Amino acid sequence: MMLVLLLALLAAPAAAEPVTPAATRPAGQAGTIIVPDHFLRRWDPVTVFFAQDVGPAKGGPEDHPERLVTLSPSHPGAFTWLDARTLQFRPAEPWPPLARFAWAARETKVRLTTLMAAPSNAIPPNDALGLERVESITLTFAEPIDPADLARMVTIELRPLPGVGSGQARWMTAADFQVKALERHARADPATYVLELASPVPLGTRAVVHLRLSLDDAATESFAEVAFATAEPFRVVELGCRGAGDAGERRRAYPVTPEGARYTEAQALGCPAGSRTLLVEFSTAPRDIGPVEGRNLVRFTPAVDDLSFAVEGKTLVVAGDFAAERPYRVMLTPAAVADVQGRPLEMTGESELWVYFPRQPSYLGWNAAQGLVERFGPQMVPLDGRGKERLDLRLHRLDPLDRAFWPFPARPVPVDESQRPPGPGEEPAPHTELGPVSLAELQRHIAALGSPPVSTLVGLPLRRDGKAASFGLDLAPHLARVAGRERPGAYLVGLRRLDSSSDRSWMRVQVTDLSLTTMEEPDAVHFAVTSLVRGLPVAGASVKLEGTRENEWVTLAEGKAGDDGTFRWPAPGWDPAHPIYRQVRRIVVASADDVLVLEPLHAPDAYADNHWSATRETWLQWAFEPLAARTPPPEDLCHLFTERPVYRPEETVHVKGYVRRRERGKLSPLSFAGTVVIQGPGEQTWKRPVTLTPGGSFYAAFSEANLPTGDYSAHLEDAKKKPYGNVTFRIDAYRIPTFEVELHAPDKVPLDGEFQVALTSTYYAGGKVAGRPVAWRVTQFPYTWSPKQREGFEYSSDVRFSGAKRFESSGKLEKDDTTDENGAAQLSLDPAVEPTAQPRTYVVEATVTGPDDQTVTNTKHVVALPPFVLGLKVPRYLERATEVAPEVIVVGPDGSLQKGTEVKVRLLNRQWHSHLRASDFSNGVARYVTDVVDEKVSETTVTSGEEPTTLHLPIDHAGVYVVELEAHDRLGRAQVIGVDLYAGGTEPVTWAKPATRVFEVATD
Repeated sequence: MMLVLLLALLAAPAAAEPVTPAATRPAGQAGTIIVPDHFLRRWDPVTVFFAQDVGPAKGGPEDHPERLVTLSPSHPGAFTWLDARTLQFRPAEPWPPLARFAWAARETKVRLTTLMAAPSNAIPPNDALGLERVESITLTFAEPIDPADLARMVTIELRPLPGVGSGQARWMTAADFQVKALERHARADPATYVLELASPVPLGTRAVVHLRLSLDDAATESFAEVAFATAEPFRVVELGCRGAGDAGERRRAYPVTPEGARYTEAQALGCPAGSRTLLVEFSTAPRDIGPVEGRNLVRFTPAVDDLSFAVEGKTLVVAGDFAAERPYRVMLTPAAVADVQGRPLEMTGESELWVYFPRQPSYLGWNAAQGLVERFGPQMVPLDGRGKERLDLRLHRLDPLDRAFWPFPARPVPVDESQRPPGPGEEPAPHTELGPVSLAELQRHIAALGSPPVSTLVGLPLRRDGKAASFGLDLAPHLARVAGRERPGAYLVGLRRLDSSSDRSWMRVQVTDLSLTTMEEPDAVHFAVTSLVRGLPVAGASVKLEGTRENEWVTLAEGKAGDDGTFRWPAPGWDPAHPIYRQVRRIVVASADDVLVLEPLHAPDAYADNHWSATRETWLQWAFEPLAARTPPPEDLCHLFTERPVYRPEETVHVKGYVRRRERGKLSPLSFAGTVVIQGPGEQTWKRPVTLTPGGSFYAAFSEANLPTGDYSAHLEDAKKKPYGNVTFRIDAYRIPTFEVELHAPDKVPLDGEFQVALTSTYYAGGKVAGRPVAWRVTQFPYTWSPKQREGFEYSSDVRFSGAKRFESSGKLEKDDTTDENGAAQLSLDPAVEPTAQPRTYVVEATVTGPDDQTVTNTKHVVALPPFVLGLKVPRYLERATEVAPEVIVVGPDGSLQKGTEVKVRLLNRQWHSHLRASDFSNGVARYVTDVVDEKVSETTVTSGEEPTTLHLPIDHAGVYVVELEAHDRLGRAQVIGVDLYAGGTEPVTWAKPATRVFEVATD
């Protein structure tokens, strides 16, 4: 072990010696050599090779390099001898970019130039697209650069979009921009420079910022580039179309140039059959394009009805009622359209192309597989189709209870009529199995029905080139041919398209006047049969539930309705002692020859808890299942309360309660011995025994010494610890005021005069609360008021006739005061400063702070009414009139008539002037903007009296008139009322359209 330790100690100094990097003298050169001889990177060392030994043989640091080597300008670093002939300089900081350093060693002199590093960040970033005009470019470098040197290193190439090739490029040099250095916060921060361009990079340009490698680099190519592109000019790029329901996929499109592009009719753009839209693609997103702008931009020949224009991103979607297989000439013309940035559309020439829409495939089918039609009402069945103008209709009458056609499938049943139907002896047997009839068996039964009583061609409200539509087919005349007019029955209705198809689609239709409603109890069902046409009960109607029981088809229940159309059926439920499995398969309602057959698997919506809801349960199947779960269990209810919510610690809390049991909708009192449990702060609990009275009530008093303040709760428990009810209350050491505050003011005041609010504050024990702070607070609220009603009179206080604006007030008032030696204070309020004479309520709140800093607040409501209101009585309709005779009154706030008030009376003739609004005119409907114009007929001034004042205002023609009254109070605030009326005459009343530069043309 001693030998191993000795070897380790001997090896330690050798391992601690630094490893000196090797340097190789360039071959074929004599004398002193400096390497590198031209360029420097950030951390490149500089090595000097001497021709003979100059330094120590084993190398080492050189403390006085100036005797052998000179460096200008100086740079921090260290000189180290690698061997006796090799001296190396390693920089302590990176060489600054775009700098020149002069080295001299004996007879050798070299000028080294540092290289430029690529920018670490740029604004705009590299490969940025769709920019606005660029006015400056920001470059960030790891090390600072002289702005003048950076300007010499940068050139900017501008190419028109798409920016391919440099044949049309324009170059920007140092004369076209100015370099500014941004301030650095720390020495280690990167250096940022802004190139402010003399002229911005225009739109539709790809810009490439080229950076040379060094100041001495003579090569034309750049070592680093930053490229970006500005947005294209706002123009139309292409015109195409898309398929129906396709959100954005272009099926086909033609390019469009600003100078215009023309495509012949032979190059017509074929759009998919399901499409009725064209897509105009822009270079940038346009603003909203209305019908006027859209029609100015896109024009169709022939005209297209119901055109609409919608902008989706960069696309204008043009939808319309394009006819099938008709070529349309589409013209794109220059129009006043702008993009979202406000740039106008760049389009100097018109573009022309042709489009067409193929005809969509035709179809026809039922919209339902089965249904009911009214016996005494409309007898329509729903269809859905397109392009079919006629159909082949057949009807078969069925036995409503024939299980071979029950239950009918959820989809119409197709039958191939090209196949031979069953011959004699091949007819399918009646369906007697318990399960439903299969589709194949149903198709054989339909094929075996033979000749139908109705087989005819029926015209449809569809057109060959029309759109798809859902409509109703009237079966009334065809049903009358089978069974007579307004006769009940069950039918199979089949349609066949008049084309190469051989399938006929069948649906099942019941013609009935019966309707069945079930009202379910927990253990019984009330059946109600009513008439569809009259809504009245159907007396004597029978209801039968059919289904399976122990693998047999049986009648599970039946009954007959009384005179009120109802009967009650007790549900048998499920007896575990005698289990019998029963399933409801069919409900049959009959009255004379009218039979309604319902399928329980498709139950109607149920009404419960005050709303309708769909159900997936089998109708009335619950009646043969356990019924216990349908009856809600008995529920115990408890109402627990205290006399008030807050008590002081020394006061007694009075707890009262009532306990009831709710069972089958009835409430009954409970009586037992229990305990009232009170829980308080700190998880403390107190119990008070109670005994419920025969009426189910109880009472408990709770008081303890030194009760903690906080929130408490109480509930009732029985002997089994079952809780009943809950009530919360609070115990707080609140203080009772020692004085009271009263406010004295009139209940009603006029709006044109000042009023006073007086405050008095006295101690309950006697004496005045003198010299204490008072905080006044006054808030205003609108008040609805009108004088007592006089027959036929309308008042200016009614907003319907006064045209009153939104309630305005002077805002909230807050004021500090102090009570005098009598404990009194006073506040003056002046409604005359309010901007309007609208009725209002002043809510005056006064708060007095006592000697113990306890506050007492009182509130007073004062209603401020206008000094008068105007009343106007005028007939609203005059059949023939040459004058209008209004009655005028002025009513004071006390409801009495005031005299001596001047009232201005104006008679206005109301007219409506309309002008045409720019909109979509393709549907032939003109839309107008209507302005209301009141022309003054006469104006007079009257003075009010103690009786209504009647005026006689002449009129010279029929029309709508407005009688307007206006009066001002002594502060100049106006009261206005206006009532309109119609006065007839000998001539008709019309309002002519204003003169325009358009006219109408009508054929003979």
